[in-house]
Formats: sequence, C-alpha cells, structure tokens
Amino acid sequence: MMKKMLLISVVALVATATANAVTIPVANPDGTLVTGPGIGRSVIPFSGQTWMVCGNDNFGDVIPGGDNDFNEPCLKATFKADGTFLAELLFNVTAYDNSLGVQGQAGWVDPANPSATFNYVAGVEVVFDQWVKTLGVHLLSGDGSRNSDGIPYVWTSILGTPEQQSETPEPNSLLVMGATLAVLFLLLWRRL
Repeated sequence: MMKKMLLISVVALVATATANAVTIPVANPDGTLVTGPGIGRSVIPFSGQTWMVCGNDNFGDVIPGGDNDFNEPCLKATFKADGTFLAELLFNVTAYDNSLGVQGQAGWVDPANPSATFNYVAGVEVVFDQWVKTLGVHLLSGDGSRNSDGIPYVWTSILGTPEQQSETPEPNSLLVMGATLAVLFLLLWRRL
C-alpha cells in the first residue's frame, strides 16, 4: 500500500512539472505544432521581468493560433523600473508582413524596426497588437476575446531568473502539488 501511495505521489509531481513546462516557439519550419499554457496568456508585467511574446498570422483558422507555430513575429520585452520596456525582435519568419506593437501606443517591432520602447504600469496587462499587413487585421494578445474570430494568436512566456518572476501557477497545478504534499506528509507521519 505504501509503495502504491509513493508511486502516485511521484506521478503527480511529474505531471505537475510537465503541465507547467515552457514550450519555445519554432522559427522554422512553418507548420510545426506548438502547444502549452502560453497560448492566449495575458502579459501582466512587473519591473525586472522579461517576457517572450510571439505571434501567429493564420487569421480565421479554427485551431487556436492557426497553424500553431507562433513565429511571426517574436520579441523579447524587458520591463524596467521607470515604467518603460524595451521590445527587441528575436525573429520574424514572414519578414515585413507582420509587426508587433502595443495597443494604443506608437511604434512597431519588425525587421525594419528591430526594437522599440513602450510604456507600462506594473501589474496592469499590456495588450500586444500583431498587425498582419497583407490581411489588414490586428490580432491582440490575451485569450482571443479581443479578436474578431475569438481565437488567440499570441503566445507568451515569462523569462529570466526565479527572483524576477511573479507568475501564479494555475489552480489545477496547485491542487495536484497540495495533494502530493499531503500524501507525503501522511506517509511520513505514519512511520513516526
């Protein structure tokens, strides 16, 4: 019985770690599937954080994010204490067709403009705006409710050192971790 409980605890810990793993977008080839909790995640920044923000331009595709490769364009956003952040282009496989900016602010990041500075308020969502020029559409970050087809087209991930991070684990992960710790506590308590 004790071996079974220990095995269940180990499986729960591995499942929790796997569920929270970060999936990095691919630059090439087009059409490679990207999954993970970052699709449709809102960027709620604090000073010292660094986020990766990547778009997908397959507008109208019923799969969240179109072909799910999130490689047009992709940038790194570094949030500073003065209320600004630097957005630097990492890559953009569709060249000049897509630009990434911030809703309501001037400036775009693309191969012609590889970096830009934007403003933010700590703890308030920054809404990223992917402009797909050939289609004439703007695809906004978040769960997709801001987009006319209701589909999320922006993938985000928080980067940097652990002390820079302020992300809260999703509730299911906390439940699994709590249950695992409770089982381990009971196992150890019975042995004493």
